[in-house]
Amino acid sequence: MRQVINGLLFDTDKAHEIARDWDGHASDYHHWCETLYKTNSGRWFLACKGGPMSQHAKKSSDGWTGDRYLKPITAPEALAWLERAGCADTALEHFSAQIEEA
Repeated sequence: MRQVINGLLFDTDKAHEIARDWDGHASDYHHWCETLYKTNSGRWFLACKGGPMSQHAKKSSDGWTGDRYLKPITAPEALAWLERAGCADTALEHFSAQIEEA
């Protein structure tokens, strides 16, 4: 998937897939999937998709429909996303300087 956002081209085929989080199956209206990517230039983004009753739904003329889109995020947002997704090893791999022992 490719999308130009604020004059920047984000392309899932050219970026590195870092991690994925999802819930449900495609036949479920609540299903969603988010994939975290990092570009060769170091920018982070999410590829988001979901059903008509998910957090990724969009308003349509007759209610809600599923959607898919790319969303640029900052490095701190990427780290927070990895934490929420339970990807501790991946978070350490990419953000070891920002993570300290408890």
